[in-house]
Amino acid sequence: MKKQMSSIRKFIIGVFIGISTLMVIPEFAMAKSPVVILLSSDEGPFRQSAGGAIDALGKSKARIIVLDKDPENIFHSMKKVSLISPPVVIAIGNQAALALQTYPIEAPIVFSLIVDHRKALTIPNSYAISMHLSPEDAYSNILQILPGSRIGVPYNPERTGFLIDDLAQFFKNKKTKMVPIPINLPSEMGPALKAMRSEFDAIWILPDPSIIHPLSLEYLMEYSIRERIPVLGYSKAFTKAGAIFSISSSYEDMGRQAALLSKKILNGDKAEKLYYPERIHRFINIRVAKLLNITIPNQLFASIDQVYPIEPRLR
Repeated sequence: MKKQMSSIRKFIIGVFIGISTLMVIPEFAMAKSPVVILLSSDEGPFRQSAGGAIDALGKSKARIIVLDKDPENIFHSMKKVSLISPPVVIAIGNQAALALQTYPIEAPIVFSLIVDHRKALTIPNSYAISMHLSPEDAYSNILQILPGSRIGVPYNPERTGFLIDDLAQFFKNKKTKMVPIPINLPSEMGPALKAMRSEFDAIWILPDPSIIHPLSLEYLMEYSIRERIPVLGYSKAFTKAGAIFSISSSYEDMGRQAALLSKKILNGDKAEKLYYPERIHRFINIRVAKLLNITIPNQLFASIDQVYPIEPRLR
């Protein structure tokens, strides 16, 4: 009888352990699913942002999936994402946002390097690190170098009209003014600047590839010297090419910030839908400042990441 009771007891314990194991396995398996980093392409900026994300994820597993321009390949890539069943997706670039709109997934999404974050955030359970500086940060930096100026801002209404609306609202009644210059194509840059020339004293270029490419960049730098109009950019490449001043966040920083936001979401902490870049990089071209007879405040140099030209003898 005792042996029989012992056997029954062992059987019951075994069944309990088995049920407990079955209950634990799905959660364990889910915890082991990697975070998916969805890249719009294998180009430098996207890879740099992914590198920042992987660095911030630390010991968390991550899987990079690079999209292809071929619609059929995008379908297969998104099928992979679905099969992985990631706890969160970090989507880097506009193509990644478009793929997620076309092939929705259930996991939370954190966007990075998206020109129009407003449109991306219409996807349910999504969050974004803006690639644009906050209006406050943009204004405070521009004010240091061009106080009291009228800043002309070329923009594509379809792509960054929402951003211009936010900036215009913040710049309203401020010492430094903003003058929106709507264009739709890079070829419209010259005629638009000529038509509105009397309304601005400087030009500020926002990150939007629909109106900026190498030829329009070259035109802007020539225009700056010819018209004695300072150009403000959004990367060190702009400053190196001839912009007097650029303000931006690095691709790595934005990827790192996206990963930290992903961790916050997975921990169940409260998260806002949109965050602006936390770390701002500043680049200045001393040679251009001298050519345009613009005095750079000494206190500004304390916060400058890189001065161009790099060689002092060329400044």
